[in-house]
Parts: sequence; C-alpha cells; structure tokens
Amino acid sequence: MPEESNHTRTTEQDRRSAHELALRVLTAASNLPKEVALLPGDEPVRESIVRDILDMESTYEPESAAPTTPLEGRWALRFASNGTVVTRPLAAAGSALSRASDVSSSSLPPGVTIEDIVQTISATPTTTRVTNEATVSVGPISFRIVAEGPWEVSPSASSPSSSESESKLYFDEARFQVLGVFGTSTESWPQLPSLPIPFGDMNKASWTTTYLDERVRVQRANTSGNLFVFEREE
Repeated sequence: MPEESNHTRTTEQDRRSAHELALRVLTAASNLPKEVALLPGDEPVRESIVRDILDMESTYEPESAAPTTPLEGRWALRFASNGTVVTRPLAAAGSALSRASDVSSSSLPPGVTIEDIVQTISATPTTTRVTNEATVSVGPISFRIVAEGPWEVSPSASSPSSSESESKLYFDEARFQVLGVFGTSTESWPQLPSLPIPFGDMNKASWTTTYLDERVRVQRANTSGNLFVFEREE
C-alpha cells in the first residue's frame, strides 16, 4: 500500500502555504474548460497554474505533503501541463485541421469532446494496481479507453540518498468500451476483450508525487517534467 514518506525539513508554515497553493491550483484548473486544462497550450491561465505549482514545489519537500495520506482511491485529472497520451494526439489533429482550414481555432477536432480522465489506485496486501480511464465523445458516439497495470514505489533514481520516492507504472492491458450511441447506453453490449499494450515507452510511466493531501495530488513526470493535478473523488 503506497504511502508518502515522512520528512522533517518541511515546517508547518510550509505545509499551510503549500496547502493554500494546492487549493488555488485546483480551483483554477477546475474552472477551465477541459480542452484547455487537459490539452497542451500556452494560455496565460495555464502558465499561472504552472507557476503556482513551481512555487509550491520550491518550498515543499516532495512526498512530504501528508505522510499518512494514502494514495489509494479514485482521482479525477483536472490539469496536465503538456496534455496526456490521449489528449495530445487529439490536440495535434485539431491543430492540423485548423491549419488546413486556415482558421486560428485551437484544440479539439469538431465534434470531439473530452468527458473526463480518471485514475483509480487500488491495493491488496500483495500488489497495487492503477486503472487509467479516458472518456471521449466523437459525434454521437461516447467511448472509454482503459489502461491498467501494476504500480511500484521505489527510492528516486535521481537522488537515492533522499526520502523522495519514484512511482513506476507498467501498463499490461488495455480495452476500448463503447458507452453510448445517440444518447442510448451500450454498456450492456458485449465489449471488446482486453488487449496487450504495445511494447515501447507507451506501456510505462514514472513520476514523483510532489504534493498530496486528502483532496489534491500533484505529480511530476520524471522524464518529461509534465505536471498533473488530480482531485480525489468522493
């Protein structure tokens, strides 16, 4: 069961400041349209959110936000500083269509809507697994892309002498679910079987949790530096 490690260098004032910044980040991200919050972009409000996260990280020890707060649960993704593996291709398609039509519109292709992106972390006495779900609508069809895999927490490779920890996720299966057509639910329909994840970098991820409390989780991708803001769902 992954829990955040304890640091002694973060003061109570640091904790309060980080908590205030985390709530400000969450509020700003939640007020954004999903096509702004979850796609790559250079909008001023996105840059402001990133600055607040950097301020929080500069005064707060990674993995120390709430040492006794478990990571397990269902977390909704509210912000991604450089998009996600699902939203980046959609953004690229939208940009290509904009260039082709000579329209300076942004984001998603016409008719495409991001409903939500959710990460569920579940633990047993012997293993911890993560399920990532992205729900997208294309015209009259709503579908969900699901990827699952084991979660591992180990000392950070970049600073093995510190108490920071690196989270590693290896996706080992994926599935595609059609949820609805023209407003009619299809969840009772037979679904496609789970498929193996292609080899390569698509099937793995690693990051460091830089803030965690009962409501907010902030993670930084160890390779790309991409920042993710999650909100725990009830």
